[in-house]
Amino acid sequence: SCRPGQNFDGVSAPNLPAGWQTEIARGATGDVGWVTSTIDKNTSPNSAFVADYDHRTNISLVSMPIAITRATATLSFWTRYETDFRNDGGVLEISIDGGGFEDILSAGGSFTAGGYNDTINLLFSTSTIAGRKAWTGNGSGPVQVNLPAAAAGKTIVLRWRIGTNDSKGGNGWLIDTVLIDP
Repeated sequence: SCRPGQNFDGVSAPNLPAGWQTEIARGATGDVGWVTSTIDKNTSPNSAFVADYDHRTNISLVSMPIAITRATATLSFWTRYETDFRNDGGVLEISIDGGGFEDILSAGGSFTAGGYNDTINLLFSTSTIAGRKAWTGNGSGPVQVNLPAAAAGKTIVLRWRIGTNDSKGGNGWLIDTVLIDP
């Protein structure tokens, strides 16, 4: 197993671990991307956190490149989310060998625990992930993912992406204890 991001504990908050980055593809002046936080976590002292804003955003946490050695590789992490149900939410995306990012499920992965709990409203939400399955509303717990078999022998990058709309926000989304069995 490898621990990309050292469970976010090897850095001083609000810094992200080496090789990790946050990207704000859409937001407002003053929006803050993903940071490490000591407020809520699964393992001490930090987790990675992003706010659930009350305006349109598209904010990602992008992992360092990770070498995958076998077709049965897995990912696990712990999550807590408090978002505007069916309007705001988070998704997990993957890039294989430098290709474009796509949803973990579309890429051939599958959840074995803690998968998406609903779909972002397509008709009424202005979210950047409208129409997609996502983690939305309130929830927490472990997530387990079978990575796509197509990633075997290749390098992947993972992206946790929150999309929010123009109505109320929530507390936000955090992840912690990221483990990969490559």
